[in-house]
Amino acid sequence: MPIPPTATLDQLKAGFKLLEEQNASRRMQLEARLAAKGQITPEEEAWLDGDGNLVDEKQTLQVLLEAADYEAALQALSPEQKEAVARMRRVLEECSTQPGAKRKPNKYLRIISSGPIEPKTTGGRVKKQAKTNPTFERKENATLAQRIEILDWYHAHGKNQSKTAQHFDKIYPNLKLKQPTVSAWVKDEAMWRQRWEESGH
Repeated sequence: MPIPPTATLDQLKAGFKLLEEQNASRRMQLEARLAAKGQITPEEEAWLDGDGNLVDEKQTLQVLLEAADYEAALQALSPEQKEAVARMRRVLEECSTQPGAKRKPNKYLRIISSGPIEPKTTGGRVKKQAKTNPTFERKENATLAQRIEILDWYHAHGKNQSKTAQHFDKIYPNLKLKQPTVSAWVKDEAMWRQRWEESGH
């Protein structure tokens, strides 16, 4: 009997909730320090913009929730979205394997591949190629100067977040900029500009 797609989706939702719970305390502490004009380390800033930022996970989960065909939507995800799915699954697996944790069967966990593997031919014979797990490149964190540049362009060109993300995705492809990220920067714009002024610019 095939596994119902909603089972896997439920696990992703549980994984996202775990990530939120794990990140909530540290994020609140760091944001409180920033709001009080305190200083945070470069590592803490990188965490806020990287592992502590669940924009990709939230957006990916929303795409899957709204999809008419879950399996098709799962395979059509971008590399960044597949990485977000892998992260939600991974935190759930880690939680279930911790000492004292109640073990849950992982029959609903699926391997998300980047697509079918083409067979190789050698001397007229078809040689089967072993499946390998997909690899993902971790996106870079935007510098303060880049954020200010992007915010300035956003205000000068009609305040369109999607247009801004598309424009700078070509200029800074390693940032993997998306509309939700621009939205988060706009929301905290006063903080970023204050830090820019305090840095002597």
